[in-house]
Amino acid sequence: MAARTPRTGGANDGVINYNQERLTRVQLYQRDLHDPGRSLEPQLRFDCYEAITEWLDEQDGVIGCQYHLWEQQILDRLGRLQFCNFVVNGEDWMKPDSKDPDKRNRVLLAYSAMKAFPNAIDEFIGEFLDAGNPELADNEAIHQFLLECIKSPVYVFYYLPAGLRYPALMHHKFMIGIKHNDPNGLPLNDHLLRLSNPSQIADANGRRSISELVDRLELSAIYGSFNLAPSASQNLESILVFRQNRQLCTELIREWMRARAQSVPYGYFFEGSDVDWYHANVDQTIVWDQEVINEQQ
Repeated sequence: MAARTPRTGGANDGVINYNQERLTRVQLYQRDLHDPGRSLEPQLRFDCYEAITEWLDEQDGVIGCQYHLWEQQILDRLGRLQFCNFVVNGEDWMKPDSKDPDKRNRVLLAYSAMKAFPNAIDEFIGEFLDAGNPELADNEAIHQFLLECIKSPVYVFYYLPAGLRYPALMHHKFMIGIKHNDPNGLPLNDHLLRLSNPSQIADANGRRSISELVDRLELSAIYGSFNLAPSASQNLESILVFRQNRQLCTELIREWMRARAQSVPYGYFFEGSDVDWYHANVDQTIVWDQEVINEQQ
């Protein structure tokens, strides 16, 4: 059987009688898309798969949060970018005892083909070892573990609230596209290093805000209900494409940073390792302290 070429179809292929014409839903929408009276910012798209693939092909790199991230041609496109960094929701099929090992192995291979932030590895490890962890400086196993963590292009969110049967979800669906466009000539890697380690958003002149940092990058965003999963292109879905809203992109970057601080590298999760141990011993940015949570409620 020939592989299905992903496209917006399924429920979108239903035929609609419209002004004495018989058009499928997606044909009618794509014709309306070129109506000169349509708003340009943001652009509302119902042919989500086509809109996302076109947008991805325009980017140097992409960061964001996606509830699902396993549609193969999307993964292939992400693997061709200069860099990417996603937070995805933790699922049982990702674990070593997965009931769908073929899917797990396919996605694991695709994630490993993606490129994480370049040139951020050694500086991250140095900062970690200098931050009150000198006893780990000579531990080769920890050093290698940290290498794998910071090289991760995908992080997995997994949190089981006390007293609940099911985990909380990372249900976001947004992406920020990044293109290098710094009029002052600062290398792209310099920007990415700061984005990969938000506690060190600074330069030779001192602290720099996230807003000032992103002002030196060309940003766009996709926001909406569309999951990057094989079946999603068969649904009735919608997304918003923002090409000129830097404030929105900045806020989405902040939320991506927060979500990543609550997540673990995909390799760590896929191997079934202890998520709580990781947060307690490696990345102490977030601590799930139920007593503190209860006090705040």
